[in-house]
Amino acid sequence: RGRKIRSPSRCTGSVWTVNIVISAKVLTAKLRALEENRVVTRTAIASSPPSVEYELTALGRELLPVIEAIVDVGKRLVRMQ
Repeated sequence: RGRKIRSPSRCTGSVWTVNIVISAKVLTAKLRALEENRVVTRTAIASSPPSVEYELTALGRELLPVIEAIVDVGKRLVRMQ
């Protein structure tokens, strides 16, 4: 099941869908680590059921070109197989 990630990098409010399988426990741990390292910020949303949104910080946005380069290489490798 895909998880949605918001990124204000190029289009404010754009949503990326990441098609990976990850347990809620592992995802929560990874997001907490990113928050502790100031790569993302966490905002609790008062809704039913309660939810949270994560947004890239300025530091997180600085990492986008590197992440996008890695994704591009991965896509080329998949096409080569």
